[in-house]
Amino acid sequence: MDIPKIMTTTRSTSDNWIKYSNNAEGDVVLFCFPYSGAGALAYKSWRDSLPDNIGLAAIQLPGRETRFSEPAYEDLQGLISDLGHAITSHLTKPFAFFGHSFGSLIAFELALWLKRNNQPTPNQLFLSSFRAPQLPANKPHSHDLPRHELIEKLKSYNGTDDSILKNKEIIDLFLPALRADLKICERYQSPLSPAVEVPITIYFGEKDELVRSESLSDWRLCTTHSIEFKNFEGDHFYLNTEERAKLIDHLTSKIIGKSDTTMDKMSSKI
Repeated sequence: MDIPKIMTTTRSTSDNWIKYSNNAEGDVVLFCFPYSGAGALAYKSWRDSLPDNIGLAAIQLPGRETRFSEPAYEDLQGLISDLGHAITSHLTKPFAFFGHSFGSLIAFELALWLKRNNQPTPNQLFLSSFRAPQLPANKPHSHDLPRHELIEKLKSYNGTDDSILKNKEIIDLFLPALRADLKICERYQSPLSPAVEVPITIYFGEKDELVRSESLSDWRLCTTHSIEFKNFEGDHFYLNTEERAKLIDHLTSKIIGKSDTTMDKMSSKI
Protein backbone atom coordinates (compact mmCIF):
# COMPACT_ATOMS: atom_id res chain seq x y z
CA MET A 1 0.00 0.00 0.00
CA ASP A 2 1.47 3.33 -1.08
CA ILE A 3 0.89 6.01 1.55
CA PRO A 4 1.42 9.64 0.53
CA LYS A 5 4.01 11.36 2.66
CA ILE A 6 2.85 14.22 4.85
CA MET A 7 4.75 16.56 7.09
CA THR A 8 5.30 15.44 10.66
CA THR A 9 5.57 17.38 13.89
CA THR A 10 7.72 16.82 16.95
CA ARG A 11 4.92 15.31 19.01
CA SER A 12 4.06 12.83 16.27
CA THR A 13 7.47 11.22 15.82
CA SER A 14 7.29 8.99 18.91
CA ASP A 15 6.11 5.39 18.75
CA ASN A 16 4.62 5.92 22.22
CA TRP A 17 1.28 6.70 20.58
CA ILE A 18 0.48 3.06 19.80
CA LYS A 19 0.73 0.04 22.09
CA TYR A 20 0.26 -3.29 20.36
CA SER A 21 -1.35 -5.52 22.95
CA ASN A 22 -1.63 -8.79 21.05
CA ASN A 23 -0.84 -10.22 17.63
CA ALA A 24 0.36 -7.21 15.64
CA GLU A 25 0.55 -9.48 12.59
CA GLY A 26 -3.21 -10.03 12.42
CA ASP A 27 -4.98 -9.78 9.07
CA VAL A 28 -6.91 -6.78 10.42
CA VAL A 29 -5.88 -4.27 13.09
CA LEU A 30 -8.38 -2.87 15.60
CA PHE A 31 -7.24 0.53 16.88
CA CYS A 32 -8.83 1.32 20.24
CA PHE A 33 -9.14 4.86 21.61
CA PRO A 34 -9.51 5.45 25.38
CA TYR A 35 -12.17 7.36 27.27
CA SER A 36 -11.45 10.55 29.24
CA GLY A 37 -8.48 10.24 31.58
CA ALA A 38 -7.70 6.70 30.49
CA GLY A 39 -4.83 5.26 28.50
CA ALA A 40 -3.92 2.16 26.56
CA LEU A 41 -4.32 -0.05 29.62
CA ALA A 42 -8.09 0.39 29.33
CA TYR A 43 -7.93 -2.21 26.56
CA LYS A 44 -5.39 -4.59 28.08
CA SER A 45 -8.13 -7.09 28.98
CA TRP A 46 -9.30 -7.20 25.37
CA ARG A 47 -6.20 -8.91 24.06
CA ASP A 48 -7.23 -12.41 25.12
CA SER A 49 -10.76 -12.01 23.75
CA LEU A 50 -9.92 -11.20 20.14
CA PRO A 51 -9.25 -13.92 17.56
CA ASP A 52 -5.72 -14.38 16.26
CA ASN A 53 -6.47 -12.70 12.94
CA ILE A 54 -7.37 -9.37 14.60
CA GLY A 55 -4.46 -7.37 15.98
CA LEU A 56 -5.18 -5.02 18.88
CA ALA A 57 -3.51 -1.60 18.83
CA ALA A 58 -4.37 0.58 21.83
CA ILE A 59 -3.78 4.31 21.56
CA GLN A 60 -1.67 5.92 24.29
CA LEU A 61 -2.39 9.64 24.67
CA PRO A 62 -0.03 12.09 26.38
CA GLY A 63 -0.54 12.90 30.04
CA ARG A 64 -1.19 9.38 31.34
CA GLU A 65 0.43 6.02 32.06
CA THR A 66 3.73 5.81 30.13
CA ARG A 67 3.34 9.44 28.97
CA PHE A 68 2.76 11.22 32.29
CA SER A 69 5.66 13.56 31.61
CA GLU A 70 3.94 15.03 28.54
CA PRO A 71 1.11 17.56 28.82
CA ALA A 72 -2.31 16.38 27.73
CA TYR A 73 -3.92 18.10 24.78
CA GLU A 74 -6.59 20.70 25.47
CA ASP A 75 -7.45 21.34 21.84
CA LEU A 76 -8.94 18.75 19.51
CA GLN A 77 -7.31 20.02 16.33
CA GLY A 78 -3.78 19.66 17.68
CA LEU A 79 -4.50 16.21 19.09
CA ILE A 80 -5.98 14.87 15.86
CA SER A 81 -3.25 16.35 13.69
CA ASP A 82 -0.39 14.93 15.77
CA LEU A 83 -2.08 11.56 16.22
CA GLY A 84 -2.86 11.44 12.52
CA HIS A 85 0.78 12.04 11.58
CA ALA A 86 1.89 9.39 14.07
CA ILE A 87 -0.53 6.69 12.97
CA THR A 88 -0.15 6.79 9.19
CA SER A 89 2.95 4.58 9.08
CA HIS A 90 0.99 1.87 10.92
CA LEU A 91 -1.84 1.74 8.38
CA THR A 92 -0.37 -0.95 6.16
CA LYS A 93 -3.24 -3.45 6.33
CA PRO A 94 -7.05 -3.31 6.71
CA PHE A 95 -8.07 -1.70 10.00
CA ALA A 96 -11.03 -0.58 12.08
CA PHE A 97 -11.47 2.02 14.85
CA PHE A 98 -13.18 1.51 18.21
CA GLY A 99 -13.63 4.34 20.67
CA HIS A 100 -15.57 4.73 23.89
CA SER A 101 -16.90 8.14 24.97
CA PHE A 102 -14.00 10.59 24.39
CA GLY A 103 -12.41 7.82 22.35
CA SER A 104 -15.38 7.87 19.96
CA LEU A 105 -14.81 11.54 19.31
CA ILE A 106 -11.14 10.90 18.56
CA ALA A 107 -11.92 7.91 16.31
CA PHE A 108 -14.48 9.83 14.26
CA GLU A 109 -12.41 13.00 13.85
CA LEU A 110 -9.28 10.97 13.05
CA ALA A 111 -11.17 9.10 10.32
CA LEU A 112 -12.13 12.47 8.80
CA TRP A 113 -8.52 13.70 9.09
CA LEU A 114 -7.21 10.62 7.29
CA LYS A 115 -9.73 11.17 4.49
CA ARG A 116 -8.81 14.86 4.11
CA ASN A 117 -5.11 14.00 3.95
CA ASN A 118 -5.53 11.22 1.37
CA GLN A 119 -4.47 8.53 3.83
CA PRO A 120 -5.92 5.02 4.26
CA THR A 121 -9.22 5.12 6.15
CA PRO A 122 -10.77 2.51 8.45
CA ASN A 123 -13.04 -0.15 7.01
CA GLN A 124 -15.42 0.38 9.92
CA LEU A 125 -16.04 2.73 12.83
CA PHE A 126 -17.29 1.36 16.17
CA LEU A 127 -18.35 4.30 18.33
CA SER A 128 -19.53 3.87 21.89
CA SER A 129 -21.39 6.21 24.25
CA PHE A 130 -20.84 9.60 22.67
CA ARG A 131 -23.45 12.04 21.43
CA ALA A 132 -23.82 12.86 17.72
CA PRO A 133 -21.40 15.63 16.65
CA GLN A 134 -24.24 18.02 15.83
CA LEU A 135 -25.31 18.24 19.47
CA PRO A 136 -23.76 20.32 22.28
CA ALA A 137 -22.62 18.73 25.52
CA ASN A 138 -24.94 18.64 28.48
CA LYS A 139 -24.46 21.40 31.03
CA PRO A 140 -23.16 22.10 33.59
CA HIS A 141 -19.69 21.11 32.42
CA SER A 142 -17.32 19.08 34.58
CA HIS A 143 -13.81 19.97 33.38
CA ASP A 144 -13.56 23.13 35.50
CA LEU A 145 -15.12 21.80 38.70
CA PRO A 146 -13.19 22.16 41.97
CA ARG A 147 -11.07 19.13 42.79
CA HIS A 148 -13.37 17.59 45.42
CA GLU A 149 -16.49 18.08 43.27
CA LEU A 150 -14.86 16.49 40.25
CA ILE A 151 -13.79 13.49 42.34
CA GLU A 152 -17.33 13.08 43.65
CA LYS A 153 -18.66 13.22 40.11
CA LEU A 154 -16.18 10.56 39.05
CA LYS A 155 -17.48 8.31 41.79
CA SER A 156 -21.01 8.70 40.48
CA TYR A 157 -19.90 7.82 36.93
CA ASN A 158 -18.72 4.42 38.16
CA GLY A 159 -15.90 4.37 35.61
CA THR A 160 -12.78 5.08 37.69
CA ASP A 161 -11.13 2.45 39.84
CA ASP A 162 -11.51 3.03 43.59
CA SER A 163 -7.78 2.51 44.04
CA ILE A 164 -7.24 5.70 42.02
CA LEU A 165 -9.94 7.73 43.71
CA LYS A 166 -8.69 6.86 47.21
CA ASN A 167 -5.01 7.58 46.54
CA LYS A 168 -4.20 11.30 46.67
CA GLU A 169 -0.90 11.01 44.81
CA ILE A 170 -2.40 8.94 42.01
CA ILE A 171 -5.52 11.07 41.65
CA ASP A 172 -3.40 14.23 41.41
CA LEU A 173 -1.50 12.63 38.52
CA PHE A 174 -4.74 11.48 36.90
CA LEU A 175 -6.83 14.65 37.10
CA PRO A 176 -4.92 16.97 34.69
CA ALA A 177 -5.37 14.60 31.74
CA LEU A 178 -8.98 13.97 32.72
CA ARG A 179 -9.73 17.69 32.85
CA ALA A 180 -8.07 18.22 29.47
CA ASP A 181 -10.07 15.39 27.88
CA LEU A 182 -13.33 16.61 29.40
CA LYS A 183 -12.61 20.13 28.17
CA ILE A 184 -12.31 18.86 24.60
CA CYS A 185 -15.46 16.74 24.91
CA GLU A 186 -17.57 19.45 26.51
CA ARG A 187 -16.58 22.13 24.01
CA TYR A 188 -17.02 19.88 20.99
CA GLN A 189 -19.83 20.49 18.55
CA SER A 190 -19.68 20.14 14.78
CA PRO A 191 -23.09 21.08 13.28
CA LEU A 192 -21.82 20.80 9.70
CA SER A 193 -19.61 17.77 10.23
CA PRO A 194 -18.80 15.96 6.97
CA ALA A 195 -19.66 12.31 6.63
CA VAL A 196 -17.21 9.43 6.65
CA GLU A 197 -17.39 6.91 3.83
CA VAL A 198 -17.43 3.79 6.01
CA PRO A 199 -20.11 1.90 7.97
CA ILE A 200 -20.66 3.01 11.57
CA THR A 201 -21.83 0.95 14.51
CA ILE A 202 -23.08 2.89 17.53
CA TYR A 203 -22.95 1.15 20.92
CA PHE A 204 -24.60 2.43 24.10
CA GLY A 205 -25.69 1.41 27.58
CA GLU A 206 -29.44 1.29 28.20
CA LYS A 207 -29.09 3.09 31.54
CA ASP A 208 -26.51 5.67 30.48
CA GLU A 209 -27.40 8.95 32.20
CA LEU A 210 -24.51 10.82 30.58
CA VAL A 211 -25.33 10.00 26.96
CA ARG A 212 -29.00 9.24 26.44
CA SER A 213 -30.18 7.20 23.46
CA GLU A 214 -32.00 10.18 21.88
CA SER A 215 -28.66 11.99 21.49
CA LEU A 216 -27.35 9.23 19.20
CA SER A 217 -29.80 9.22 16.28
CA ASP A 218 -28.10 12.03 14.34
CA TRP A 219 -25.03 9.85 13.87
CA ARG A 220 -27.01 8.72 10.80
CA LEU A 221 -25.96 11.99 9.16
CA CYS A 222 -22.28 11.23 9.68
CA THR A 223 -21.80 8.40 7.21
CA THR A 224 -22.56 7.77 3.56
CA HIS A 225 -22.75 4.05 4.35
CA SER A 226 -24.84 1.92 6.67
CA ILE A 227 -25.28 2.58 10.38
CA GLU A 228 -26.29 0.22 13.16
CA PHE A 229 -27.31 0.95 16.75
CA LYS A 230 -26.77 -1.70 19.41
CA ASN A 231 -27.60 -1.40 23.09
CA PHE A 232 -26.19 -3.21 26.12
CA GLU A 233 -27.30 -3.59 29.71
CA GLY A 234 -25.66 -1.09 32.02
CA ASP A 235 -24.66 2.56 32.29
CA HIS A 236 -22.02 4.72 30.60
CA PHE A 237 -19.30 2.23 31.46
CA TYR A 238 -21.18 -0.91 30.45
CA LEU A 239 -18.02 -2.08 28.63
CA ASN A 240 -16.26 -2.52 32.00
CA THR A 241 -18.84 -5.11 33.09
CA GLU A 242 -19.70 -8.59 31.88
CA GLU A 243 -21.25 -6.89 28.83
CA ARG A 244 -17.73 -6.46 27.48
CA ALA A 245 -17.74 -10.02 26.14
CA LYS A 246 -20.92 -9.35 24.15
CA LEU A 247 -19.48 -6.10 22.81
CA ILE A 248 -16.28 -7.77 21.65
CA ASP A 249 -18.18 -10.69 20.12
CA HIS A 250 -20.35 -8.29 18.14
CA LEU A 251 -17.58 -6.08 16.77
CA THR A 252 -15.42 -9.13 16.06
CA SER A 253 -18.17 -10.66 13.91
CA LYS A 254 -18.54 -7.36 12.04
CA ILE A 255 -14.80 -7.05 11.44
CA ILE A 256 -14.39 -10.64 10.27
CA GLY A 257 -17.41 -10.36 7.99
CA LYS A 258 -16.10 -7.16 6.45
CA SER A 259 -12.61 -8.63 6.12
CA ASP A 260 -13.93 -11.71 4.33
CA THR A 261 -15.89 -9.51 1.91
CA THR A 262 -12.83 -7.40 1.21
CA MET A 263 -10.70 -10.48 0.53
CA ASP A 264 -13.38 -11.90 -1.78
CA LYS A 265 -13.43 -8.67 -3.79
CA MET A 266 -9.63 -8.69 -4.04
CA SER A 267 -9.62 -12.32 -5.18
CA SER A 268 -12.20 -11.63 -7.88
CA LYS A 269 -9.90 -9.00 -9.40
CA ILE A 270 -6.93 -11.34 -9.68
